[in-house]
Amino acid sequence: MGVPLPGAAVPAPARTRISPVTWQIPGQLALFQIPRDLTRFHRPTHANPANPMLIHARAAARKITQARGWSHHLLDEVDDALVVLLSGYAPGDWISHSEICQVDRLGLNVSRTAEVIDHLGVLNDDRQDAFDAWLDRKLADLAPRIATDVRAWANTLRHGGQRSKPRSPQTIRNYLNAMHPQLRAWSACYETLRETTPADVHTATDALTGLPRKRTAVGLRSLFRFLRRTNRIFQDPTRRLKTGNPALPALCPLPPATLSRAAGMVTTPAARLILALAAIHVARPITLRRLQLEDVDLPNRRITINGHTRRLDELTARLLADYLEDRNRRWPHTLNTHLFVSEQTGHDHRPVGEWWISTRLEGIAATPNQIRMDRQLEEAMAYGPDALHLASVFGISERAAIRYADAARQLLEAGPFWHG
Repeated sequence: MGVPLPGAAVPAPARTRISPVTWQIPGQLALFQIPRDLTRFHRPTHANPANPMLIHARAAARKITQARGWSHHLLDEVDDALVVLLSGYAPGDWISHSEICQVDRLGLNVSRTAEVIDHLGVLNDDRQDAFDAWLDRKLADLAPRIATDVRAWANTLRHGGQRSKPRSPQTIRNYLNAMHPQLRAWSACYETLRETTPADVHTATDALTGLPRKRTAVGLRSLFRFLRRTNRIFQDPTRRLKTGNPALPALCPLPPATLSRAAGMVTTPAARLILALAAIHVARPITLRRLQLEDVDLPNRRITINGHTRRLDELTARLLADYLEDRNRRWPHTLNTHLFVSEQTGHDHRPVGEWWISTRLEGIAATPNQIRMDRQLEEAMAYGPDALHLASVFGISERAAIRYADAARQLLEAGPFWHG
C-alpha cells in the first residue's frame, strides 16, 4: 500500500503557496525602512489582502470615491496601487511619495493613490519643494552673503512674519526675477548688501521703464526694508525711492481676421466655449476658472459672470449645451461644481489652472485677455464712447470703462486708417 502500481499515473505533488512578503512582526516596530523596488511586485506572490492597513486603505479609497466622484476605472487603479504599496506594511512604516511614484511604471495612478495614503496619515512627502528648488537656482550666481540675505527675505515673504501675512510664491518670483540682474551685478563688486548705496539703487531703476521698473523698485524696497528691520544693514538705500505706476498700454483692436481664424482653429467643446465667453461676454481667464455650474441658467438663457448676470446669445447657449453634454459624458460621476474641469480636476473639487485655460486656445494669434479687451473696445466704438454704457453692459469698474471709452474716442477721431 502506498507503492504505485506499474503503469499507474503518479499524482503531481501539491503546490505550496508562497507566503506574501511582509515585514510585519506582531508587537515589533520597524527600526528603519529599506528602499523597495515596487516595479518587481508580483501579485500572486507578494499580495497580502489580509494586511490590516491595506484593508483600511481600500475602505478609505471607496469612501473618497463616493465623495469625489471618482470613476470605477480610477478606483480600480488606486486599489491595485494600494495592494502594491501596503501588502507589506508594518505598524510605524511611512510610505514616501517617491515610492508611490514607482506605481506609474505599473500603469497606475500616482496622484490619487498619494491622496489616499495621505488620508491615512502615513504619507512621507519627500518631494523637493518646487519654490525652494527655484530659489536655489536663482541664488546660485549671487555672492554668498547676498544670497543668504535674499533667501531670508524670500522665506519671510513666503511664510509671513510677526507683522506680515504670507505672500504667494508667484509674487516673490515676480519680484526676484525683476531684481535678479541687479543683484547679480552687485554680487560682482560687493560682498554684502550693506555696501549698496542710494545711488546704486537709482542707477538700477532709472534704466528701466513701465512694469519692469515698478517690479524692480517694489522688490528692492521690500528687500532692503526687511534687511533694515532685521538689523542686517545699517541704512536703507531705498528710503527715497519712488515706485510710481506704469503707464497702461494703448488699447488697439485686433486685426479683423483674427477671431474668424480663431473660430476655425478651436475644435473641442471646451475651447469653443472659452473663446465665446471671452469674445462675447468678456470673461477674464481667472473668471473662467472660477465659473460654477450654478452660474449657468440655460432654460432662462442667462449666465452670471463675476457677479454680473448677462443674457445668453444663441451661439453661446448652443456652445454651453454642447460643452455640458461633453462634460457629463467624460466625467459622469464628478462632484466638482466648477463649470470647467480637466483630467485632473474632474476627480476633485479644484478649479482648472490658468495654464489649462490658455492651452485650450493654443495656436491662436491672441490671448484670452486680448480677445476680451477687443470685445470691450468694439462695443465702445459701435455704441459710442460712453463709459456708463460699458460699465452697465460688462459689469466693469468705472476706471476701466473710462479707459475703453477714451481709447474708442481716439480711434474714432483718428478715422478709418486705424485699421492698419
